[in-house]
Amino acid sequence: MDDWQQMVYACKSYDQSVSVIVPAKDFKGTEKEWLELTELDAIDDYLVLYPIQVPGDRYFREAWEIVDDAIQVNLEKAKRIHIEYLCRERDERLRQLDIETLTAFEKGSIEKLERVIDLKEALRNMPEDDGFNVTDIDALRKFRPSCLDETIE
Repeated sequence: MDDWQQMVYACKSYDQSVSVIVPAKDFKGTEKEWLELTELDAIDDYLVLYPIQVPGDRYFREAWEIVDDAIQVNLEKAKRIHIEYLCRERDERLRQLDIETLTAFEKGSIEKLERVIDLKEALRNMPEDDGFNVTDIDALRKFRPSCLDETIE
C-alpha cells in the first residue's frame, strides 16, 4: 500500500456537507488515477488529511464543515441534530406516559396522575427549561435533559 492510500480525502458536497473518501487498500493504480476515478481531480479545493484529523465521533457527522483546511463541527448545526434526537426520544417517552395517564385515571390515583401530568409538561418544555446553552461539542454530546430519565412510581 502506498503512502497516499493511508490518507483521507475530504471535500464539500453539493449541499455543503462534507464528503470523506478513503482509498481502497487494494487499489492498484496511482494516486492520480484514483483521483480521476473518484472525480476529485475535477474539484479545486479538496483536503488531504491524516485519518486522525477526521473527527472520530460520527454523532454530529451532518454538522461537519471544512474550515481553514480542517474538518470542524458546526456547533449550531450540531445543536439542531441533538435537539432532533432528544425530541424523538421525548416523543416516545410521551407516548409511554399516555398509557401511564390512562392507568392512573382508571385506578383513581390522583397523586400519580398529577406526577404524570407534571412530567409530561416538563418533557413538552424541553430543552428550553433544562439549560440548553452549551458552548462546545463535548458538552453538547453529554447534554441530556433530566426529565427524560424521570420515572413515575
